[in-house]
Amino acid sequence: MSITMLVLLVLAGVAAGFLNTLAGGGTLIALPVLLLVGLPADIANATSRLGVLVQSIAGAHGFGAEGKVDRRVATWIVVPTVFGGLLGAMIASRVPASVMKPILIVTLFGIAVMLMARPQTVAADSGSVSIDPRTRPFALVLLFGAGIYGGFLQASMGIILLSLLGGLLQFDLIRANALKSIAIGALTFAALLVFVIERKVAWLPGIALSIGTAVGAKLAVRFAIAKGQRVVMRVVLLAVLGSGLAVLFK
Repeated sequence: MSITMLVLLVLAGVAAGFLNTLAGGGTLIALPVLLLVGLPADIANATSRLGVLVQSIAGAHGFGAEGKVDRRVATWIVVPTVFGGLLGAMIASRVPASVMKPILIVTLFGIAVMLMARPQTVAADSGSVSIDPRTRPFALVLLFGAGIYGGFLQASMGIILLSLLGGLLQFDLIRANALKSIAIGALTFAALLVFVIERKVAWLPGIALSIGTAVGAKLAVRFAIAKGQRVVMRVVLLAVLGSGLAVLFK
């Protein structure tokens, strides 16, 4: 792998980490670059998780340092998501590479269309009172389902979680992003273990991507705290639109 390819992966990681920490859809940047440098679709899908894990740790740490993590409910969001993620990763590790790419494209197209039709599903108003997921058993089921998707594909997982945390459980966008970082970090760690055991991870491109995602996540936390919910919501809407365009013109 050439120096140019590694630099390209770092730069893609910065963009993906920033976008994923604020909204979601950063995998739409990372995955095509991993494919561009020559990885098969299944290896690219697994390798991208390394960058997502590092980005999630950096984002969760940043939001935590700013006091934006609701520790009261974090465990109840993480646990069903992680169990779903393990199941999804086991499914993904056994899907042939020739099948993975079409699934990625079709799934992302569906998510993009849904979110462009109803962008308000990803965040509650800043004055809304959040709901403890323990009082909404159906929310735990949906988090488990989101985990299955995240373990299988990961792409746009952040937007799916924002729709549950913001639209269903009424967390404002900043706190929803903090919880999202923790949940995706835990889910990705579990999924990555499966992919490592199955020898699906390409370590050198994964490390290069991870360096970039860590930087991007730190920049995103500073941006979110400084700009507030209104500006971050615009980024989310742009991420949704970009996801749709990326799939339409791929």
